[in-house]
Amino acid sequence: MPVSKSISVLKRQKETLMQEGILRDCWIEFYRPGGTANGGRVYCKLRSRTPFANGRRTRHLKLDEIAVFRRLVENGRQVKRIEREIAMLEGKKPPARAVLTSSASDEWYTPPETIALAREVMGGIDLDPASSEMAQGWIQAETYYILD
Repeated sequence: MPVSKSISVLKRQKETLMQEGILRDCWIEFYRPGGTANGGRVYCKLRSRTPFANGRRTRHLKLDEIAVFRRLVENGRQVKRIEREIAMLEGKKPPARAVLTSSASDEWYTPPETIALAREVMGGIDLDPASSEMAQGWIQAETYYILD
């Protein structure tokens, strides 16, 4: 199968999911307020990394809404996966921040924009106690220790 055909199939799949509706970076959480003392009733809420239209990151769900929102969340995950596959097939590199904070590795770095803000507030970085040679490329601490 030619690469262009694979990309077009993935784009059609993405378009279909987008038409059904998606929620990006969301998940459904079940909880029991007050533990089991209140009869053990389980409540459900939709959580998001980014605020919804009302400015909140949480929305309580009714029992009849759970199935609908589960589908929207799953569609969002599938769209994200498809976008990654398309980018790989097109030979695009992931953004630098995605590489620095990817869960594919045990190495997690503070994003450069956060370091820039810290440097602006503190006037510089004197010590980085748990660093690496790669991280020192943008942290540039006066003293740093590399973990093995």
